[in-house]
Amino acid sequence: MILGMVGINKDGQKSFAKYTSQDFNIIDKEYSNSTDVLLTNFPNAKLEFITTKEALERQKLVFDDKQGHLHKLESNAHELKSNNDIDLVLRKVLEIIQTSKDSHQKILLDITHGMRHQPLMAAFGATLARVDMKADIQILYAKEIKPNKEYEYIFLDKYSDLGINAILLNGFISTLSMPKLPHSPAFIQDLQKFSNDLHTNAFSLLFQTSKKALESLQDFQKDYQALSSLTQEIAKILHRFDRIQDLPEYQQYYEISHIMFEKHYYLISVTYAFEALPKYIIDKFQQCGIMKDDESLSQYDKAQAINQFVLEKIANYKVFAYDKACFYYDKHKAEFENLREILSKLKDIRNNLVHINDKELSDKGLNIAKDLQENYARFYDLCIKQDSFTQIDIVVYDIDKLGSRIYDYFHNAFGLELSKIFFKQIDAMKKKNFSIPKTSLSKFQNSKKAQALIALLASFDDNTEYLSLEQGRAFDEILNKAPQKPTQTHSPKYSPTQKPIQQDSQTSAQKLNQHFKGTRIDK
Repeated sequence: MILGMVGINKDGQKSFAKYTSQDFNIIDKEYSNSTDVLLTNFPNAKLEFITTKEALERQKLVFDDKQGHLHKLESNAHELKSNNDIDLVLRKVLEIIQTSKDSHQKILLDITHGMRHQPLMAAFGATLARVDMKADIQILYAKEIKPNKEYEYIFLDKYSDLGINAILLNGFISTLSMPKLPHSPAFIQDLQKFSNDLHTNAFSLLFQTSKKALESLQDFQKDYQALSSLTQEIAKILHRFDRIQDLPEYQQYYEISHIMFEKHYYLISVTYAFEALPKYIIDKFQQCGIMKDDESLSQYDKAQAINQFVLEKIANYKVFAYDKACFYYDKHKAEFENLREILSKLKDIRNNLVHINDKELSDKGLNIAKDLQENYARFYDLCIKQDSFTQIDIVVYDIDKLGSRIYDYFHNAFGLELSKIFFKQIDAMKKKNFSIPKTSLSKFQNSKKAQALIALLASFDDNTEYLSLEQGRAFDEILNKAPQKPTQTHSPKYSPTQKPIQQDSQTSAQKLNQHFKGTRIDK
């Protein structure tokens, strides 16, 4: 579609001039005006004209010998009462474009006869081309080469684009945001994709889109050299993300948190930081063989379990080996306490930001920016600069296997149903929270091996968190014993210094129990 502005000849008389263009073909002849050029060279195009009553009357004189032109002009004219009201002109242009039946069309907006409003028409058309989803609008203007004798058509899009792109790039530098606009250069589109990935935490795509934006930036810089100061700033931002890509994931989250803090996106910033902390501990737990290898667990499940462990030392047996985690905790008590304070503070700040606006926080005497900065500095010093959570050898007895062995023994020998979790077995034996099938009751009561296991389990207190190798061997001694012979009716014979097995096991358990420490919370 071609949308033209109908003007009035300067002297009110017919005059002819030559019109040329380097962008499209024009029949080599002289024309009355730009309207004459459009009607002659684009006979099959959909034409729309904005005019005033006075301008239309003048065009009747111009085209008195071209009735075909005059018919098209009158049939497609949109008459305005005045050409002085720029708001009226712009609204009419917008109305014509929006009511057009063609979707995704290309529109040529000829502002040669712009009725005193050429600069504003150019800016309006260029802006509309960016925000109108269905139209590709190009701004056409017949530039005067020789007064009243020769004109050359040029497209103003590039010049208008400079201003619009400058606004978009400035906005991105300040906010790391870019609106999604049609008909934009590839670089602007790549920045929009990158911005979307950044603000939606799409880490699987974020570093791909930042790299792609860096690549398309080179061509953009060639075409828009006047924006070099802006593109250089954006290049620094994109290169910063490019460097982040090579860091461990927890550090990626920390760095992006810091970037979003600089842009005053405090809620987004603290969200990234809150996720960086558990990722750091997960990384350390994986190095020490503490995390469970379960592909069904999501990253969210793992982070939640680690946060609960750091904040309240809650066990999650599906996600990590609780006994090994407690052993690691005991070796880094001061560091875990420091991390707990940071995580707790960030959690409070995040909750406040979700439910209260900045002004209300300020009224309550809370300085969010200061609190975030202080806790970010603590996390950086503790986990990144000093990397205080060291890799150590976890020297504990494997209670996962032990719990399964104890379960198998009682289940196979007596039909007794217990938890496979060792710590819950302790609790069951201490509280006698189990039932024996009647058919196995006599066998169970007369089994020295069973009674020795029960006594050993019940001897541990509620603070038990992990077993040393020595403590684990006490269970091995009982579980590895050969099946006992049927109970004899006469008194067993032992030497004066020998003690019954059950008594010996209880004494051993009590002796071993002094090695335990910490707090266990079952889950």
